[in-house]
Amino acid sequence: MYDPMVDALAAPDTPPSTGSLISALIRVTDRLSQVVAEETDALKVPRFADVQRLGPEKSKLAANYDTMARALGQRPQHEIKADPEVALRLADAVRRLDGAARANAEALRVQMAANRQILDLIAKTAATAAKPNFSYGGQRLGHGIRAQYAAPPVAINRVF
Repeated sequence: MYDPMVDALAAPDTPPSTGSLISALIRVTDRLSQVVAEETDALKVPRFADVQRLGPEKSKLAANYDTMARALGQRPQHEIKADPEVALRLADAVRRLDGAARANAEALRVQMAANRQILDLIAKTAATAAKPNFSYGGQRLGHGIRAQYAAPPVAINRVF
């Protein structure tokens, strides 16, 4: 799960060493990749409770990742590349995150398109049901002349 030490390294009282910053960035990147992959799986099956549960952790990890990556970018290159094994681990972690983020973006796009189609169908159905389809005084909805223009009750799930 979430590593509280990462928060301390993301907003330190004193600047951490480059090595500890890289190690923390690798941990954040790995966990962010896991959270994004879990969210992608939840989007494919539409388990919205899981998507909502992962949101706060994903946001916090993304903010920490951004803070740490910026801090690392301000360090001299020779410090970053001092340990080739750690630099390689970081590059692998970033590649995994990139793959997970791309899959997540596609799953989000598909889910949003599906939600849009559902909302469009609901709106079209409600608009069609509210239109009169008669001539000279017939009734469509309810009773009386005003009822013919009343839209039927439509409930839209809060997820959409």
